[in-house]
Amino acid sequence: MVPLTTISASPAPHLLNPDRIVNDRTLSVIHFMTAKRHLELREVRASIGSIYNAISLYGGNVKYYYLAIRATATLGNFCDAIDMATKVLVSFPHDPELRLLRAECHFNNRDWFNGLADLYSVLEKDPENGKALHLLRLVQALPQHA
Repeated sequence: MVPLTTISASPAPHLLNPDRIVNDRTLSVIHFMTAKRHLELREVRASIGSIYNAISLYGGNVKYYYLAIRATATLGNFCDAIDMATKVLVSFPHDPELRLLRAECHFNNRDWFNGLADLYSVLEKDPENGKALHLLRLVQALPQHA
């Protein structure tokens, strides 16, 4: 326990120095790492809160959006996840991971046509993409897809 006589009413000198203040990007990384940990622990709603904090501070990192889309899909909100991925694809149109995430959401909605369109888009640019090939094999093996 810290004696009350040692606690100062004025802020510590390092808090007044602008060079020492945590910038938005660093804080957004902290939120991102917290969100990843929440998702690993299956605390999806807490993860979404942390990732939105990261995006609001420094929204330019596509990895933040991956996590937000995946967390939204984990809650079963596939339409929201598809909408989010579609909006992010405007800024990152050639990102295969975004297309694969959106394809997974389409398949979970049983929208085979749009899901396959995203998969083929990835495979057109990279015919050896292991994730896309694996997902394509899984979808082709489903009886309702035939």
